[in-house]
Amino acid sequence: MNDQPEGEQKSCRTSPSLLPTTPISSSLKTLSNELTPLTISTRLPAECLQLIIAHYDGDLTMLHSLLLVNSTCFHLAVRLLYRSPFKLLKSYDGDKLPWDKYVRQVKLVWLLLSCVMHNQWVMDELPPMDQSFPVLRNPMRHRSSSSSSPTTTTAITFGVSAKDGLDDGKYSTTTTTTTKTTTNPIRDLTVDYLRFYTHHDHASLSDAFPELFPGIGCSLIDDWAQSKDKSQLRHTIERAFLLHQPESIISLSIPISRMKIYLEAVPRLPRLECVEFYDIRNWDSGNVEEAITFVREHDRFAIRSQRRFQKDATQAIVGQASSHDNVHEESSEKMMMAKLIEIKLGGSGDSGIIQTTELYKILQAMQHPKVVDLTEWKGAVMDIMQIPVKTLQVLKMRLDRPLPTTCPLGNFLLRARSLRELQISIAPTHGRLFRWAVKRMQIRKQLYKMTRESRNDSQGGTNEVQDLTRTVSMDGAKRRQGGLQQYMSDVKEEGLEVLSLAGETATVVQALNAAAWGFNNTLEILHANTWKENTGLQFEDVAVGVAPQADDTIEPGLDDNMDATDDDDDDTDDASSDGSTGVENNPTGPLPSIVRFSFNQKTPMVRLHTLELKGEVATIALDFQSLRHCPQLCTLRLNTRPCRVEPDIDAVDKILANVPRSLTDLEFIGLWWITDHHLSQIAKCLPKLRRLRIGHAPSFYTITPMSTPIMSYQSPESLSCAGITHTVEQLRELRELWLGVDMDYYRRRRERNSGSSMFSLFSRRNASNEKEEDIWATLVDTIRHQSEKRIIPLAIEIQHCPT
Repeated sequence: MNDQPEGEQKSCRTSPSLLPTTPISSSLKTLSNELTPLTISTRLPAECLQLIIAHYDGDLTMLHSLLLVNSTCFHLAVRLLYRSPFKLLKSYDGDKLPWDKYVRQVKLVWLLLSCVMHNQWVMDELPPMDQSFPVLRNPMRHRSSSSSSPTTTTAITFGVSAKDGLDDGKYSTTTTTTTKTTTNPIRDLTVDYLRFYTHHDHASLSDAFPELFPGIGCSLIDDWAQSKDKSQLRHTIERAFLLHQPESIISLSIPISRMKIYLEAVPRLPRLECVEFYDIRNWDSGNVEEAITFVREHDRFAIRSQRRFQKDATQAIVGQASSHDNVHEESSEKMMMAKLIEIKLGGSGDSGIIQTTELYKILQAMQHPKVVDLTEWKGAVMDIMQIPVKTLQVLKMRLDRPLPTTCPLGNFLLRARSLRELQISIAPTHGRLFRWAVKRMQIRKQLYKMTRESRNDSQGGTNEVQDLTRTVSMDGAKRRQGGLQQYMSDVKEEGLEVLSLAGETATVVQALNAAAWGFNNTLEILHANTWKENTGLQFEDVAVGVAPQADDTIEPGLDDNMDATDDDDDDTDDASSDGSTGVENNPTGPLPSIVRFSFNQKTPMVRLHTLELKGEVATIALDFQSLRHCPQLCTLRLNTRPCRVEPDIDAVDKILANVPRSLTDLEFIGLWWITDHHLSQIAKCLPKLRRLRIGHAPSFYTITPMSTPIMSYQSPESLSCAGITHTVEQLRELRELWLGVDMDYYRRRRERNSGSSMFSLFSRRNASNEKEEDIWATLVDTIRHQSEKRIIPLAIEIQHCPT
């Protein structure tokens, strides 16, 4: 992007579909004002192009490049760019300095403000803007009488006020004004960008105020954070954004301390489905009541509009068939309102609401909550039973705050029949939270077995004695089958699809084993983060097999009145011979001292495509050989940190031998001893790998400078730069390579071992000029040179990751 503001650029008569008025992208740095539009002749309809461009949702540079292709791509890409521009800008990592990102954010606020400056009340309440940010005209909102663009115009610019700050919305009369005559034509916005702003989330809006409005600047940062001028200014801008086109808003982020401006817009939010309440650190009972009123009023208007729509649709079918299309279209656009189905409580700065429990009333005010996000509300773990579960499908809670030990989490999940995604941190007493899922799976297997036996009996012989015996046995089986069917009629066939657990190792492993057994047909994404239980044992004690003295390490059986089937016995025998252990393998007998997380052969994970494990569960508590029971696995991420136990020497070999060849994303973080042999195995076993990440591997210590080209790249005990480059060359589908290295630690090791060539890890001396050369930079240059022949270039990064 050019450093000069967009409103002062010279090329203002570019085609409206090609005018570069998007200040959140960096691609304009290389674009000149005389850039000619590309002429691309395509017969693809807009629907196909929309699906193609949606693939780049979140790629800021690519979306901005698509703006300059043609008018069709412009109108499709601009919707993705400005749907949630603040989040998109925050996630963009192409800026080298934080100041560059800040400049983009300032220009973004300036561009969006230009979309509402046609409102007189906005002009009256806003302070003077800086001279470098002229107001752009919104042609979609101005009157037709003022739509003409004279060649010479007069613009009023304001200097800095003699008195800093605002005074009840009126500015000091001592503000100096200057009149500047310019021969440049009036600059118009390409489109009404604020019209595409459907996900209102601008918590960082105030950061741009000092640059845009220098008249209200404060000398100290603390004064600015608590300034009333900033609060009043933010109130005006938020209200202008909200009331600009509320009919298109889908999600809202509402500061609970400023609820009044949002209450007046409730009837004009027909598409609102998601709401977030933040700034709760300033909450009081009145703010909570206003939030409850907002939720109830919106649902009330939604129900009323739905009834009105159904009534008009019925009248159109019965007595107004001729005008059915017009009535249906009008009802859909003006009368139908979406119900609130998603809610999030708490923001990034709301750390002081740990003991707050009144926020549950906001959840209970919703009629159909499907997605509940409580990751920023630390007090949500105090009473989870107050969360409504009738229509709940997604529940996200903090992973760093375990639930109380007295929380009946199992009963809560049993009531949440529609739950599809769960993220929660469990207490040591919650190892049996998926006991009901195991019971349901066993009942389903019993029903299948009885159906199969009854089908075989119906095809039997004609002996009268056998028929009588078969009739008696079938009567008893039918009665039992009827009872099981009555139980299963209350349980939906669907189960969890996404599961994220955190807690002590023994408890989480116990819950994961039950989840892998009970949700083997539905589970798609599985995340787990475990740490050492508080038993007084060291990591080394657990590694060598010392049993922790804790009650939760003993796996409980199922209900005592639950009869095991023959199939269950077969599962136990096969699993025992397979070498894996867990709740599903031995539900009643004693377990070994170390309970491992494993997948069972009888219940393979037919839909699991992402497995991410962190902590002890990724090393000493994982059965690597059981990974072969995940045939659809595409992403495998294993992070041993903060566990200090090194995995077995053959752990990587077991993983590579059992994962499917269709794996596309592989990550090893922590104490994994990765060698050239392992890299060659990765290239051989995983031909479709697209993303490889290795960080903090101790084998990085063995890397030496590439002094000779005959260096072996298949060393079974060490890692070399030649081995890395050879692996990248063999992986034709690889798109991203990331290596995480603690450079400071390497430097300290080199200083301690200055006389040893073995530990000269990242520099070598040139005999001619004695200049140190970074071997990691040489490695990056070598790989980039090799990847130039690829159709899609390889993204390689060697990042400094402090331990």
